[in-house]
Amino acid sequence: MNRILNDQNVFLGLPQDNVKDLFQFLIEHESTGSVSDKAQTLKDVLRRESELSTGFVKGIAIPHSISEGVTSAAVVIGKLKHPIEWNTIDGEPVNLVFLILSPKDSKEKMHLKILAKVAEQLADEDIIEKILTMDSKEMIIKLLKEEI
Repeated sequence: MNRILNDQNVFLGLPQDNVKDLFQFLIEHESTGSVSDKAQTLKDVLRRESELSTGFVKGIAIPHSISEGVTSAAVVIGKLKHPIEWNTIDGEPVNLVFLILSPKDSKEKMHLKILAKVAEQLADEDIIEKILTMDSKEMIIKLLKEEI
């Protein structure tokens, strides 16, 4: 998990006001080279989101997808300037997104391990509060890596 957490994939103060535009931005700006086909990846993420919302609680969403457009696992984090509407468990809008991307040829087990680890961390209200108040990409990644 430590190898896929990277401060270059953390984006703060995002202006997007809808889910599709947010996904498009996060996929377009994924900086580790994990996304080989951005259009396919966006299509797969949107398809997955339409099947079942990935909205969590406390303003967090954890969208995820296994895609042929992804060559290696990546986590892309976006903090929004203003919360956006999302179908969440608690009915609250979202302002913090952890997009998990996994390659189609990877074992689904790896995808589920990443998803479980992120969800476990975000179930801790202290971690959520700290991330929401941080304005440094490096500090966010440092906190997440310490909690793994």
